[in-house]
Amino acid sequence: TPLYSSAASDVYKRQEKGCRVVERRSWCYRVRLPASWEEYLETLSRPTRRRLLQKARRLLELGARADHADACGHGVDDFAALHTNQWARRGQSGAFASPGTLRFHRLLAEALAARGWLDLWWLKVGETLQAAVYDFRFGRSVYSYLSAVNPDGLLRLSPGLVLTLWRIRAAIEDGYADYDLLRGDEPYKESLGAQPYPTSTYLVGRPGRW
Repeated sequence: TPLYSSAASDVYKRQEKGCRVVERRSWCYRVRLPASWEEYLETLSRPTRRRLLQKARRLLELGARADHADACGHGVDDFAALHTNQWARRGQSGAFASPGTLRFHRLLAEALAARGWLDLWWLKVGETLQAAVYDFRFGRSVYSYLSAVNPDGLLRLSPGLVLTLWRIRAAIEDGYADYDLLRGDEPYKESLGAQPYPTSTYLVGRPGRW
């Protein structure tokens, strides 16, 4: 939760009542969305803007398209497979290593989709999946939870970054205030104009139970 939010205040009230609280602070990154796509592009550095638009244009020339999960029939299981394959190439397990995690995300995606809060998008060239983003919508923000790229795909054209750029444009056009890239200080976030803000993760234990 962001520092000084109402949720943080509630945690400290519980601490005053005898609960034990462990706090871990970190930084998240979000893009404050202007009124128009053109205004957003002006916030990027000139080299970054030129590089991203060139890659996007090249992908479009190759026939790239962005499809929502509802339209292309690819769901959370397909996203998990793409994500796992990407991280396996790096010798790591990724976010869906356990069957329980995958079951949780199936249920979560179903619940979010029922409320219109799920944004699961794919970038495809022909019939080949190149990248995907797993986003949530809530209030006036879009939250970029996870992304994945095809390790055997068109990596030189940064399809994952281009898809995120397109989703930022969609968020602007839909009237959202923020596109939140969440925790982590990966360089691509600042290249997209994201700014850091402090957050805390809390672990709360009941009195006498911990």
